[in-house]
Amino acid sequence: MKLLTARPNPIRIGIPALALLAVIATFVGTAGAERGPEHGRVVPESPRLDVPKVLDGVVNANVVFANMVVVGGEFTQVKRPDGSIVDRANLIAYDIDSGELVESFDPVVDGEVLGLAVATDGSGLFLGGRFTHIDGVERQRMAKLDLAGEVVAEFEVVVEAKVHEIAEDGKRVYIGGSFVEVDGQPRSHLAALDITTGELDSFRADVTGGIGFDGASSVRALDVHPDGTRLLVATSNTHVGGLPRTGVAQIDLTTDKVSDWRTDWYAVARLRCADGEALTIRDAEYSPDGSFFVVVEKGHYECDKAIAFPTANWPGLEENLWVTSMFDSSLAVGVSDEAVYVGGHFCYAKGLGPIRTDQAADYVYEDKPAPCDPFNNVDMDGAKARYQLAALDPQTGEVLDWNPTTNVQIGVYDIEVIDRGLLLGLDRDQVNFQTTGRHAFIETDLYDPEPGYYLLGESGGVFTFGSAVDRGSVPLADGVTAVAIDTTRTGDGYLVVADDWSVHPFGNAPTDAPPADVGAPGDTPVDVKIDPLNRGYWIFSDAGRVVAVGGVPHLGDVSDLNL
Repeated sequence: MKLLTARPNPIRIGIPALALLAVIATFVGTAGAERGPEHGRVVPESPRLDVPKVLDGVVNANVVFANMVVVGGEFTQVKRPDGSIVDRANLIAYDIDSGELVESFDPVVDGEVLGLAVATDGSGLFLGGRFTHIDGVERQRMAKLDLAGEVVAEFEVVVEAKVHEIAEDGKRVYIGGSFVEVDGQPRSHLAALDITTGELDSFRADVTGGIGFDGASSVRALDVHPDGTRLLVATSNTHVGGLPRTGVAQIDLTTDKVSDWRTDWYAVARLRCADGEALTIRDAEYSPDGSFFVVVEKGHYECDKAIAFPTANWPGLEENLWVTSMFDSSLAVGVSDEAVYVGGHFCYAKGLGPIRTDQAADYVYEDKPAPCDPFNNVDMDGAKARYQLAALDPQTGEVLDWNPTTNVQIGVYDIEVIDRGLLLGLDRDQVNFQTTGRHAFIETDLYDPEPGYYLLGESGGVFTFGSAVDRGSVPLADGVTAVAIDTTRTGDGYLVVADDWSVHPFGNAPTDAPPADVGAPGDTPVDVKIDPLNRGYWIFSDAGRVVAVGGVPHLGDVSDLNL
């Protein structure tokens, strides 16, 4: 037996084809902080394809609850990994390992879910939004569910308007939104509840002075510091707890007082925003070590920024660590040890370094270097083409070489950094040219690739070595010879091409067939290569011809060349 092709290929991809960065922590941190998720690398660009797909609407929030990924938003249907479709309204859960929909977790939520959080002790899942009932039980815009998806009866609170964001510290659960009353008591956009009963806490730091679009006033982002001593509040307002804190404030949870930390950046910079100097802060998050946080906003290219600030309270007003121009709306941020992930409605990003507050009024910002042309923009004028998802260097804000792209319409609404990667909330259905539905899970393999490879016999036999998985051999007609094999990027499938131009897919390999008239006299295939994005494949002939099959581009070939 003659072995024609030997192509080594790892079965599992543990290291993405990206520049892996070793980030040195130079920011001032907090001693004893409990660090957040650490990946040790930038996540891959491709999402998992074995999880449920939300088919309509929008996903606003994602969280890990025990061994489940919980997805919340405004939607009505979900496609299981086996392809079957089921009705599910606004909240689903799936097994984080298998990707299978958790059928028993099926609460009926009668309105949009905007925020999710999990109790530190694992006792429940908090959800906030626009809903008023869950499984027919009245729950006015805030509720707690158990592991079975059942309403926790003892946790009950009435919030008079929508809850955008939830955070908790093991003792209390903090809510932010557009409300001004909780349980009939005045609480302007920010409140704290007992983590077990939902009873309104005495904590009070009213958020006032709305400067959003048409004077809108709301808290869109909350985050508890890794050491549990601070609460980050990001808002389209001028005051927190009666003190001037335009855009962002930190609350000292050991005293329940607004901390002395203050920046006037947004008080100055918002005067250049669109819609009558409206400030629209959309998200904010601490770094895993708690030494800095990043705020993202929207409001014309002069205000569409991701900005990092130090957590520590230095003498005087705080200045930013760096500013990155996104040129269009930035709606979500997630911070890991290796990258600041930003999502939104942009197509370019450019690091500007630190900009002092006294420069904010006159700094010359550039507009994006070219109109957005989905998937066709290129780097120019120092700006990096990044379609609605970008990764930034945590130290400098410079744009990293990570560019999965999405096909979202309004934008990426949520980025959640978890131990195993990123969870994304979208309003369309593709990440990295692969169909994900409105939710995507980009997983970081925290282990080394497992080695394995395949050998292909000319009769179509496929032989596996190491961790390679045997998915079958090729049934060839008499006189037909197998000539080449290639595996998918994930190692979960392979493709065999024969000298009669027939193609044989296994596992998750592309199933597109070459055109019927692909063959030419004296022109025989010699190799095949699967697209890394699994959109199709290329067949290479001994005459130098390249045949593109499926959704891959034809990048040229060389005729009259004997390979």
